[in-house]
Amino acid sequence: MFLQQQLLVLVLVLVPVLLGSQHVSGLLVEVFEGAESVQLPCQVKVSQSNGSTAVWDQDDLRIPTIHVRQPDGDYLKDQNRRYEGRTAMMEDALQTGDLSLTLRKPTFTDSGTFTCTVRRLGEELHQQAVELQVKEAPPPVWPWVLVVLVVLVVLVVAAVGLMYRLKKRLTAVLPSETVEIREGLKSVLLPVKTQKRLHSVRVEWSRPGQRNVTVHVSQNGQTQSEQQEDVYRGRTKMKTDLQDTGDFSLTLRVPQIHDSGVYDCLVSRGGEKLLQKTVTLRVKESLMEEVEVADRDAFVRLPFQTAADLPADSKVVWSRTDQQNSVHEYQNHHNQPDRQNQEYLNRTQMSPDALRTGNLT
Repeated sequence: MFLQQQLLVLVLVLVPVLLGSQHVSGLLVEVFEGAESVQLPCQVKVSQSNGSTAVWDQDDLRIPTIHVRQPDGDYLKDQNRRYEGRTAMMEDALQTGDLSLTLRKPTFTDSGTFTCTVRRLGEELHQQAVELQVKEAPPPVWPWVLVVLVVLVVLVVAAVGLMYRLKKRLTAVLPSETVEIREGLKSVLLPVKTQKRLHSVRVEWSRPGQRNVTVHVSQNGQTQSEQQEDVYRGRTKMKTDLQDTGDFSLTLRVPQIHDSGVYDCLVSRGGEKLLQKTVTLRVKESLMEEVEVADRDAFVRLPFQTAADLPADSKVVWSRTDQQNSVHEYQNHHNQPDRQNQEYLNRTQMSPDALRTGNLT
């Protein structure tokens, strides 16, 4: 009877925690990865939204536009391709003032600040930022209940064996850590360091999930490449003196967006777990854009599209990191050839209405 009462209390505590899918606190929205969708709230006065244009964007992206709603319907021509088919607003959003955005299938890489802007005839009427945090999905409820039940049975039936296990040295669990980078770097470091000197150990980096993926294995300081998944072969590296330094960090070469996720590091000896740490890697889209052109072509366009109706006294400067003088300067609705590198004189041009249209190409 006592065992049944304890199990019931545990289930009542676990169920509401593990079933939660979305949490909104102020302008912070939290959701678990794997959820069907998440809603980013944005409420304005009907007098502001009626007849206006609502724009959702994310400045961290090279193409920031996420969703645009105009009086005659959605305008998705300039939408970032990562969000194609994943965003939606209510049909009567501009009539009701409810400009909330529904984002389907949220992932780690969607985490960031989303901005809801209302414009009418070039005038900005309202702007609101919403922070989205996509977290690792919780484990299913009933497997945990089953595990708890097994543990309780072991406590009742094998008390002596349990006491023996409790006397064994517990695994040192280091605090989890999150590493955020942008795509395009040569490598990224997933840090794991300890003051202890652990010798003759096995170090295994893996990605947990439905299919546990082995990222890297080191035995006594030697890489065991035959035990890792093909997608990581030749891309991972650990220090050779890791057992003397206590540095079990992993270097991952050429990180891509699909490398985002949770990585577990487990240090063991003879089957006994000695050290464990979880590192979450988030690889965001690169802000750099590459343009290819054939030698001796008549011209090439270097694209840059930003918000329209910039201040009339704005100054636009195109430059190269390997040169001191600018490639092109634009101010007061005119190009400024006297300020540019002579190598580019009479070779560059911008639109006279660049500040009005936001097209700084």
